[in-house]
Amino acid sequence: MKNELERSLQKKVYAGLVLWWLINLVQAHFTEIHPDEAYYALWAEHTDAGYYDHPPMVAFFIRISSFFFSGNLGVRFFTVLMQPITLFIVWQLCKGEGSEQQKRLPVFFITGAAMIMFSAYGFITTPDVPLLFFTAVFLWAYQRFLHTRSIPIILLLSVAMAGMICSKYQGAIVILMLIVSNIRLLTVPTFWIAGILALAICTPHFYWQIEHQFPSFKYHLTERSAGFRWNYFFEYLPNQMATFNPFVLAAMVWLVIRFNITNLFDRALVFIMSGMVLLFWLATFKGHAEPHWTVAASIPALILIVKYSTLNKSFLRYIRRVVAPSILLLIGARICLIAGWVPSNLELTGKQAKYRALEKVAGDAPVIIVGSFQPPSLYHYFTGREAMVLSSLDRRRTQFDIWRNDRAFTGKKVFVLLDMPDRSVQYDIGGERFSGFFVNRFQSTHDIWIRFLQSKSGVVHKAGRELELILEVENRGTQPFLFQHPELPATIHAVLSGAKGMQLIQGTCSQPLISLQPGEKKETGFRFVFPKGSEGTQKLGITCYSIFGPDLNSDFFTINIQP
Repeated sequence: MKNELERSLQKKVYAGLVLWWLINLVQAHFTEIHPDEAYYALWAEHTDAGYYDHPPMVAFFIRISSFFFSGNLGVRFFTVLMQPITLFIVWQLCKGEGSEQQKRLPVFFITGAAMIMFSAYGFITTPDVPLLFFTAVFLWAYQRFLHTRSIPIILLLSVAMAGMICSKYQGAIVILMLIVSNIRLLTVPTFWIAGILALAICTPHFYWQIEHQFPSFKYHLTERSAGFRWNYFFEYLPNQMATFNPFVLAAMVWLVIRFNITNLFDRALVFIMSGMVLLFWLATFKGHAEPHWTVAASIPALILIVKYSTLNKSFLRYIRRVVAPSILLLIGARICLIAGWVPSNLELTGKQAKYRALEKVAGDAPVIIVGSFQPPSLYHYFTGREAMVLSSLDRRRTQFDIWRNDRAFTGKKVFVLLDMPDRSVQYDIGGERFSGFFVNRFQSTHDIWIRFLQSKSGVVHKAGRELELILEVENRGTQPFLFQHPELPATIHAVLSGAKGMQLIQGTCSQPLISLQPGEKKETGFRFVFPKGSEGTQKLGITCYSIFGPDLNSDFFTINIQP
């Protein structure tokens, strides 16, 4: 009888997972691609050991999908396949014994379906998808590591740790919280072996970071820091409600308060779940924390909720009567996604027509887009044609700065998607409106590097007084650069960056800059005046300015400007 009940329950688990997979498969096929997915899909076309924004695992997931399908499923198929596998691993960690399984199974599917971002990552491909999978594998391996330290378990633990790190850097927090929950792990030689093996597996990614001067670490640790704002702090918890579902988040808080920890594994679950949420709340003191950064906490939260549901009848009633009905709202949202009845700011509908219209104007010419990395990624996704974004001092750098496609476009005809008075043409193609213009011989300022031949760091300067710097201007590209380009001229400006933002200052070169051949260097004096209102501690740099904005062409140093 017992075996028959277990087989019946096992069939229900498999049936539930297959149904889950089919629902997500339909959703993935009919829901329009998200801009970030188009960006990651572009990564997958250029597989590498790392990327500017994230580690490489999401690109590998998409690459596998592209072997089987094109279009939406060419980006999402492996994601749709991996979530039921992730859920199956999680079920093994929380199913319990005997009759407990019968009670826990409905709670398992109800809670999983009610978690908003966890549910979304069943059909939308982001770095969080492999992170969730490897987090589940990591916890499964750790549970067994606590009882047996066999070679297969050690290897699996190391692969899971490496997989988390190579998916998203938040994986390091999962590992850290687990160690904090069981500090004696640091005295266990086999755990160190697993950690060393994980680092060895990650070596290609670390080498990529070294080779490219740690762009990902700089971006996440410094470039994204916007300083403390009270709204960042107070919006964090409401955002977490959007990540986990308000009713699930309430259950998570209740568990932290009331769950009776009886073993090291449950202790790790509580530490990971609560630690991730609290650490990213603390991160709001440095800037905005994205809601989905904590999504890996969904795995331990799901396990704990399912376990506790059979220990507390009131908690079980809460799941059935409060959490379960909220799934109806998510079902409605999914239907709206498929039908395209969603706000445009979600960027999950209405994009294809725009980029098809742009293609009709640009034709075979590559498209240069000023702004975000998303539009060129979407343009390539919907049309298969070349496009790129040019970064500047007032726009963040992206993977396009590593690929440097602008070098391949130099000297070619391109279409610039930019609303520029007296130059741009207004287009209306099938109701899609945009502005831009053609450039017959493209050039960018990215290969111009400007070096200060004398240091002014720490020197006190006066607002309203003239300063002369001796500069060395170098063309590090493979094509001639024309400062007096007939279509895309460039000029030298000083840049002040401080608490009041960024300020461009025009100046005069003692030696006129007309052109630079590849590898050529020219020395010139550059005079400019610090404007009134620029007093205080500032960062000073020099930029090569064009219609695409001020470029990062020099180092910056600190100066003190007095009235």
